[in-house]
Amino acid sequence: QGGGHKQRYRVIDFRRDKDGIPAVVERLEYDPNRSANIALLCYADGERRYVLAPKGVRAGADLQSGVSAPIKSGNALPLRNIPLGTSVHAIELKPGKGAQLAR
Repeated sequence: QGGGHKQRYRVIDFRRDKDGIPAVVERLEYDPNRSANIALLCYADGERRYVLAPKGVRAGADLQSGVSAPIKSGNALPLRNIPLGTSVHAIELKPGKGAQLAR
């Protein structure tokens, strides 16, 4: 009985390992496989990846990952570089393993 509507699975980049390469949010999308919206990032080298859309990020926003990334919503950097009181999401338990907490 039922079975629901057919869903296409979108592969999400939980690692955010393209350090130092700037990306632009191309669009925000609804994902039927999860409760969070997703953002399609277009990197400067032409690659596109889906990530979980952080609160406050809009289409056209510039995002970065890595140690030298500025502190702003949507950027991915090590916890030791983030000041106390800053909102965080998608936390890795082990470096390089991918986000496992607060996804």
